[in-house]
Amino acid sequence: MFLANSKKPARFKAPYFYEVPDDKELVLPTFDTTQQWFGGRDRQYRKLLRGQRYASVLALTIIREGKNGPQVLAGPRNPETNATHPNVVSVPTKRLSPTMLKAAALACKVQFQDATEQVFVPKWVSYEHPDDMEEDSTLGDIVATAIARKVGLEHLMLKRTREVKINMQSLTLGQSFVDYDPQRGIQTKEAIAMLNAAAIVPSDTEAPRPAAHSMLKWFDIDAFQDGYRTKDAPGMFPEMGAAAVEMCVHGVCMLTTSRALDRGIGMAGQSRS
Repeated sequence: MFLANSKKPARFKAPYFYEVPDDKELVLPTFDTTQQWFGGRDRQYRKLLRGQRYASVLALTIIREGKNGPQVLAGPRNPETNATHPNVVSVPTKRLSPTMLKAAALACKVQFQDATEQVFVPKWVSYEHPDDMEEDSTLGDIVATAIARKVGLEHLMLKRTREVKINMQSLTLGQSFVDYDPQRGIQTKEAIAMLNAAAIVPSDTEAPRPAAHSMLKWFDIDAFQDGYRTKDAPGMFPEMGAAAVEMCVHGVCMLTTSRALDRGIGMAGQSRS
């Protein structure tokens, strides 16, 4: 395990940023797949998040019904407001406290898991009535807050429309490349515990323009998956012109959304899996 040292810029000084020499691998604690019951999961979450070994982050797989089928929202991060992942294509994300991440994950049942990913049993809830979320209040709170404040779709949350349905898809442990020092032969990586939540919004929802992204746009599912797998940022965002050359497609948020879409997210609030 290689901790970022004081020589690094201030944005890399959080404990979940690690300096890794070219000839080394970053090895961090992972899930104990034998512990699926509530108490065992609670203990392993506390162990994984102790000392913020992993950054706690929520990724949003936001879906609407388009002309040709389901569409997902994504866009490049604004370099003026994002110092650690500038120009990286992503779905909307929001930082969480470790306590909030743990509470949200424990509110879900594990469907299957391996050492780095827990996939949850889909349980869709409507945002129309607060009582619908009595057992899922943490899920409702964090997803609604992220959609309203980080994504910029406050009007949907204020209406408490029954057309907005949400659930928690997965919890994934991953690493994101953020910097490279060729003179020292050192990569800086961010270790991330990524919750991925799905949200189905009304079909007439327009792409917002939050400060965190240079732009957001709706992608047909196949186009999103092709762009993610080929890493073709200019092909995903031709409207960005020459600026798209500086963009890249990677990260744990895109990975977890791609996997969620592969499992199938039904537009009627049902999982196809």
